[in-house]
Amino acid sequence: MNKERGLINQTYKNILNGSFAIFLVAASSLILTPVILNNLGKELYGLWLIVFNFLAYFYLVDFGITNAIVRLFAKYKATRQRDLYKLISTSYILITFLSALLIFVLIQLREPIFTFLEIRDELINVFNFIYFVGVLEISSQLILRVNIGVLKGKHRYDLAYNLEGLAAISRLIVVLLLSAAGFFNIFNFTLAYACIKIFCDGISFYLLRNEIRSIRLIFDLNIFKELSNIGSSSLLISALSFLIYSLPILLFGKYFGLINVVLYSIPFAVMRIVTRVINTIYNGINPAASELKALGDIKKIQKISSFGVKLASLISIPALGFCIIFSKEVLFLWLGNSELNSSDLNTMSNILVMLFVFLVFENILKINIFIYKSTGYHWYVTLETLISSVLLYLA
Repeated sequence: MNKERGLINQTYKNILNGSFAIFLVAASSLILTPVILNNLGKELYGLWLIVFNFLAYFYLVDFGITNAIVRLFAKYKATRQRDLYKLISTSYILITFLSALLIFVLIQLREPIFTFLEIRDELINVFNFIYFVGVLEISSQLILRVNIGVLKGKHRYDLAYNLEGLAAISRLIVVLLLSAAGFFNIFNFTLAYACIKIFCDGISFYLLRNEIRSIRLIFDLNIFKELSNIGSSSLLISALSFLIYSLPILLFGKYFGLINVVLYSIPFAVMRIVTRVINTIYNGINPAASELKALGDIKKIQKISSFGVKLASLISIPALGFCIIFSKEVLFLWLGNSELNSSDLNTMSNILVMLFVFLVFENILKINIFIYKSTGYHWYVTLETLISSVLLYLA
């Protein structure tokens, strides 16, 4: 009973910290978007957006290791505590090798991406700087994703969210200082934006100092197989999600020009923030469902599923209604004094409403996707994502 009460209390703590962190991210984005847009102009802002959006999916993919660690750490903690440090050590070794491979691939992709987007030759130096800074961020973040996975596997989503909130508020302060001091340009902004994230997530080494102190570099083949099984599923899901979410922004930039990327990317960013707010409510399901499945408590998993669907419906449907009624007014209030004109804001409002229709259906189903990923049915989720991406491009 005490263990169950502790899990419930930690879940509430995760929700509160997660909600506060997402609030900081949202508030930071609300303040910074017009500042960045006015300082860079639509073309440079579009270039930065499209490059970081492309690279961000490689950061999120992290070869599926983070999601695998969350599930396996919780599972091992319940049934195989002696293997916890082997899990961390094997993950570090594996992700270091894979991150080196990723850096090589991304360097090879730089020129084809530049050619594909048909960017003006005058912007090649700016593109190269943004691209290589993004690659630097990804290469460091992949290692740090192991730490974040361990924190989440320990049910300490609150600490992971605190790091995210710290990064958001730090970016806000630094960007405003750069603008006020007259040092704001695409180079200073890009470098500061990336380095702040690396530094804040690097604090995870301190938060896990006890676990890291005890690690011996051991590569366990059986753990590697488990990581590969779960991780390959997560990797495929992320790759397919790239086709669903990220590639459309690249195509938008190619066919409508960098100057118009903001028309799709800003509504998309708003949708993702709302999604993440909802996700914080049941993000802790990953380790909890994994433990419950290991202990054979299926009824409790079913109760969690029922509650999650109802709660997501209660939040998502009113959010859609608000968007339909007020999205245009909110966008004009937020970005009316920026580089965007009335036609731009009307287009963004229409795109935002369409994205929110999709959001309702996605979030109602998401609790069960979390559960499937955590209880051994992750390949069903992979199949569903594959079908979704095929239908998108057939349409």
